[in-house]
Amino acid sequence: MKARDSHAVLAPTDEALAGTAEVVLLSTDGADFRRVGVDAAEGVVTLHGKVSTESEKLEAAAAVRSVDGVQQVNNQLIVAPEPAPRKGTGPLARPGVVRT
Repeated sequence: MKARDSHAVLAPTDEALAGTAEVVLLSTDGADFRRVGVDAAEGVVTLHGKVSTESEKLEAAAAVRSVDGVQQVNNQLIVAPEPAPRKGTGPLARPGVVRT
């Protein structure tokens, strides 16, 4: 039977780790990570979903690596730029009104 180290720090639960990683991503300045999902298991955080650029993909992984308790990042993000809004479908468009 091993003696417990009284100074050992307990690792965060998978749920807490995923939650912290999500908060870090959503609070990252200059990037939009709303389309990124986060899962965690035994210190391994998996990122899935879409980002607009390769730079954002790398930035997301770096941000998550900075979270205490993250041992590894499995970056499965897909780079998929968001399409430009189609004419007449933007936030100012009104149903039944066609702009020319």
